[in-house]
Amino acid sequence: MTTGMKKDLLPVNPMAVNLKGNPKLHKTGNSYRTLIDGKDCATERITQIAEEERNAFVTGTPSYIKEDTTGFINSLREMPSSVPKDAILFCLDIVKLYPSIPKKEGLKSCEHALDIRSDQTISTEFVMKMIQTVIEGNNLHF
Repeated sequence: MTTGMKKDLLPVNPMAVNLKGNPKLHKTGNSYRTLIDGKDCATERITQIAEEERNAFVTGTPSYIKEDTTGFINSLREMPSSVPKDAILFCLDIVKLYPSIPKKEGLKSCEHALDIRSDQTISTEFVMKMIQTVIEGNNLHF
């Protein structure tokens, strides 16, 4: 990594990650949905690079729809005119469920996705170090 790259990865004024919770009103037991705002945190820039490197795998999966729910609705227009009667169509609008993924399995999946990238300009080993730093090196404020 060049000195310029290192400088670009360092945050100017890093702040603690803000951790918040939205109550799941439809569930009993006062559970919360975790919301994390990592803007301006110490690992924000390496998180962006790691996500971009992993993104080729995610967007290349057959079930990936490039947009949100609207993208799903638009893709329905491209389906064959006859859908089997027992077919169940559904859409999940999911973005970044990192707090819900077991760490060990998540890291293994990331490494697999990175190993099969066509562009290996940034090595799998280096991206994995970035991901590990993000997972273990963030500080939270709540």
